[in-house]
Amino acid sequence: MLVVFGLGYWVKNYGPAAEATPEGKGAVTAPKTGDAAPPAQNQAPAAPVQAPKATQQTPAPAPADPAKDIAAKRSHIDRSGGAAKTALLTIYYADGLKAADTLQPVEVLVEQTPSQIKRLSELIVAAPEDLKLFSGVPAGTKVLSVNFNSATGVATVDLSPELAKTQAGDLAKIKASFVYSLTRIPGVKSVQLWMNGRPAVLHQQEWSQPISAAEVDGQKLFTVAPVLKFQP
Repeated sequence: MLVVFGLGYWVKNYGPAAEATPEGKGAVTAPKTGDAAPPAQNQAPAAPVQAPKATQQTPAPAPADPAKDIAAKRSHIDRSGGAAKTALLTIYYADGLKAADTLQPVEVLVEQTPSQIKRLSELIVAAPEDLKLFSGVPAGTKVLSVNFNSATGVATVDLSPELAKTQAGDLAKIKASFVYSLTRIPGVKSVQLWMNGRPAVLHQQEWSQPISAAEVDGQKLFTVAPVLKFQP
């Protein structure tokens, strides 16, 4: 019995389990599965995850309005060529921005000349079509001469043979442009249109008699808009 007790005492204090324990203080315990590893020393903290910034959409510019731009330019028609002495002439054109039967009178700045009838007739022939203003006169037509009878108040305008190319639908425009425009000149009461030295015959219609603004009004072919004043 003493032998067994002595053997047990030796195993407890000097056996293999005792040798594996640091400084003989007990057995090494293995880490439990699933335990988190301790943080590494001097490791920078992870950067916070930021949500993506919302993209700010720049509003698209409003589309240009060609009609509005044209309407603005109509009040700045300057045909004076920078002359020192100028005058304003009111000219009636068919308005391409409105219904086909609308006339738009506009004030045009011109050089002051001895014959307002001729200058105004030239501006009717060379209508500013880029501003959607039309007179119906065929391209290439020229003013050959003008005559004014102060006793009768009749203004006669002689145009070149290109006038014969007038389209049937443009006859009324030509009549209204010349009659309304020229009769605004003081003293002019009616207008007659000639072609190459003779009364104009267009589509079997001869302009053999002077026509007044009252006669054009009576035909009720057009709606006349208010005069568009020239803006310096």
